[in-house]
Order: sequence, then structure tokens, then C-alpha cells
Amino acid sequence: MVAISRQGFTKRRSIAVLAGAAAVSAFASVQSAHATVTVDGSLDSDYGSAIAVQANPTAFGTSSGSTPTYAGGSELDAGYGVVENSTLYIFLAGDLQTNNNKLDIFIQAGPGGTNTLGSITPNDGNFSNMTGMKFDPGFAPTTWLSLGSGGTSLYVDYANLVAGTGAYAGSNGPTPSGFVGPLTGGDVTTPASLQAALNDSNNTGAVADNAVTTGAEVAISLADLGYTSGNIQVSAFVNGGNQDYLSNQVLGPFGSGQGNPGGDGVGDYNGTTGGINFGSFAGTHEFTVTVPSPVPEPASMGLLGGLAVMLLNRRRNRIS
Repeated sequence: MVAISRQGFTKRRSIAVLAGAAAVSAFASVQSAHATVTVDGSLDSDYGSAIAVQANPTAFGTSSGSTPTYAGGSELDAGYGVVENSTLYIFLAGDLQTNNNKLDIFIQAGPGGTNTLGSITPNDGNFSNMTGMKFDPGFAPTTWLSLGSGGTSLYVDYANLVAGTGAYAGSNGPTPSGFVGPLTGGDVTTPASLQAALNDSNNTGAVADNAVTTGAEVAISLADLGYTSGNIQVSAFVNGGNQDYLSNQVLGPFGSGQGNPGGDGVGDYNGTTGGINFGSFAGTHEFTVTVPSPVPEPASMGLLGGLAVMLLNRRRNRIS
């Protein structure tokens, strides 16, 4: 047996501590270089370029005199999406009129979704008024989110379309920067990861305006979406206050020149949007959010840990 002096043991222990600290420090640097999106209704640089851009002037009123908590019209200028830290973030540039019009967001993140809307239980957010609505062929959403505001709060509804269950997700705001903050007062079945925000400051009234940097923003974990693999599809549109009148503000957009489809596809009001068939309109009415290959942090940690061990062994050989 080879005897190790107390001095040698102390020296080796110090090297191990220093090597471990170096690995942790390097890993922290890797982590800090990858920021997290802040859900506050403002466009973060992490989103990159717009994935979907509007093709039609809004027929749901051009807003003027907007503030972070007030808008006199509704428009969707561009759609963005990114996956970070196993969470899907969606940003929709534009504004949502504070008359309780709804912003409906449908997400396909796994199998078992529905191309034709059925019913959910309970019927939160007047979801039943969309029963029968058909999406583009190949798009079968698994999750529904709905945002609406009357000016005092942002109200959010949620549904798991695979299970056929709905929930009131809660409300937040107002604050000086819009409707921001944790959702409160929601049903206990609401996913804990769900976040939502609205900044109604936009006054541009523009079409295809990538310069609009405020609007609606949501986030939800991939686990709560039932994500399996591949990329994620998103469709978003402005609807009437009771989910009963479809606007021409859709992302992906309708073909240029399209007016409000209303409840039956030709602009009529009949108290339901169940007669809407997105496949009958020009354009592709969803956009694709790319999901990156597995997040590299664990591998980075393993690599840095390996480097620390190599460093320790090299120093150990020099001491021996």
C-alpha cells in the first residue's frame, strides 16, 4: 500500500475542489448565454424573425390612442414562436380590442388532436360556439388557449383537446406595462406552467409590419402540451366576444383581400363559428415553431465534468 501524506492529500483535495468549481463556473457561463423569454407582451430577441406575417388590413377596427391596457381595435400583424427550457413561447404582434373580443390560439404538439372541433367539459369561454369548425387538412390541434380583456383584466381559458376538458385559467393585470403577471383565480386543472400577457400599445394599423413589438404572449411547457416529437404547429385568430364571429385576422394569414368570414364563412352573423372551414380559404392558416434537437445543457455539463476529471488526473500524475 502506498502511503499518502496529509500534505499530498490536502493538495489533491484542493485541486479537486478547484476543478469542480471551474466546471460549475464554465457551465454557468453556458447557461447564462442562453436567456429565457420574459412573458410580458413585448417581443424578445430570442424569438428571432417572424414566422407568419399578416396579409390583410384588419376588418375588426384599427386601434388608435392605445395604451398598454386599452385598444380600440384588433389586429394580428405577425406571429413568432420559440422553444426554450422545454417551454413553448408564442408572441403575436398587434393588439386585442378591450371589448372582450377573443384571441384564440390552437396548438398541435402531439397525437390525438382534432381537425374538427367537438366539445369540451366544462364549456369554458363559450367554446361550444366553435363546435364544427374545421381546420386545414393535416392540422389537428391538441391544446386551445383563449385571451380576452374588457380593460380591467386579461382573462384566459384553456382546453386539452385530446382529453376534451376545459378550464378557466385565471386572470392578471392591469399594470403600467399591460396585463402582466401570474394568472390567478383559475381552475385547479389549469397547467401550472401556463403564462399569458397582453400589451395593447400598438397604434400602427399596419399590415405585414414586422416593426410591431407589442401584443399578446403565452407560454406553456412541452410536458403540459403533451409534446412527443417533431415541430409544433400554431393557428391564431381574433374572434367575437362569444367565439361567434371570425375576423380576417388569422395567422397564418388568409389570402390577400379576405374580409371577415363571420360565422358561416361569408361574413354573416349566426351566433356560431361552427360553419367555418379553414380549408376553403386561400392560404395556410397555421405556422410552424421549430423545436430544437435535445437541449445541450446536460451534455455540456457532462463534457465539463469530464474535463474537470482529466484536469484532476493530470495534476495527480504530476504530484505522484
